Formats: sequence, C-alpha cells, structure tokens
Amino acid sequence: MERSRRHDVAARFGGEEIVLVLPGLDAEHGLDVIERLREAFADLDFGPEGPANLTFSAGLAVVPGHATDREKLFRMADKALYEAKDAGRNRAVVLREA
Repeated sequence: MERSRRHDVAARFGGEEIVLVLPGLDAEHGLDVIERLREAFADLDFGPEGPANLTFSAGLAVVPGHATDREKLFRMADKALYEAKDAGRNRAVVLREA
C-alpha cells in the first residue's frame, strides 16, 4: 500500500475500532498520516449501491508523551477518540501530552 510504511501495522481492536501502530512518529506526524487516511477514506467510491458519505473519527496517543505502557496508551487514544466524536465526528484528535 502506498500510504503506509513497511513497519506500520493496522489491526482490528474491538467491534468497530482499528488500531494503527506507526513506529517512530511523533503526534504531529501521526496526525498528518491519519488526516491523509481520513481524506482518502472519504473519497472511496463503493458504487451506486454502496454506502455514501462514509467518514471516520480518530484518537491519537503517542509514546512517551501520553504513556509508556500499552494499557495507558490505549486509554489515552480512546479518550481522544471520544473527544473527536463529541466534537462532531469526522476528525482526528490528539490529546495534549501528559
């Protein structure tokens, strides 16, 4: 895929949640990646019978700024995701570093 690096990982995490692991990226660069993916997702064409106007919201947390352990990192990303949803959806939110 041209929008990812060889060592980036995407995995389903729960019902409708996807986790992206973007090693070596700080919050600013991670947010850039998410925004490019969000725009590309919105441009997908599923044909006349498919869904229209699909969007997604994202929450971003980074190591070591938000957490140094996996549990706290996921909690912080989840908190950012809910902030994105509460702010109107179709956006990415990164929390201020802890």
